[in-house]
Amino acid sequence: MDQGYLQLPFSLVGGSLAKVSLRDSIYQFVNLIVASRVGSVPFEPAFGCHIWDAEYTYLTEKSKGDIRSQIRHALTAYEKRLKDISVNVKKSSVDRKRKRICLVARVRGKFMERGEEQSFDEEYLLWQPRREGLI
Repeated sequence: MDQGYLQLPFSLVGGSLAKVSLRDSIYQFVNLIVASRVGSVPFEPAFGCHIWDAEYTYLTEKSKGDIRSQIRHALTAYEKRLKDISVNVKKSSVDRKRKRICLVARVRGKFMERGEEQSFDEEYLLWQPRREGLI
């Protein structure tokens, strides 16, 4: 598989920047977009995702829909290699013993690699609650 894309975060391997496949590059860049608060990148103030404005709110079906919409909007704007993007947001167990849960986004889409359409289906940990009952 072609390893022509820079790894995030940047790291040196044998005196050169580490490289990853196209799929891994998309995965890492989607994670960067979702993990960045809008306004946190000075040279591109609109970069990032507005989900962090709702970090401490109670999760309802409406807020899950807002989060889905905000992620999809950010990915459509900044990850041009990914097409037909769909996003699903769900609660997931992190620590079954303590019954802690987190919020996970599942991103699906398609990308072109060597003239063939490939499917993309990955999950991203959005956040863990700092207080019980938030999600």
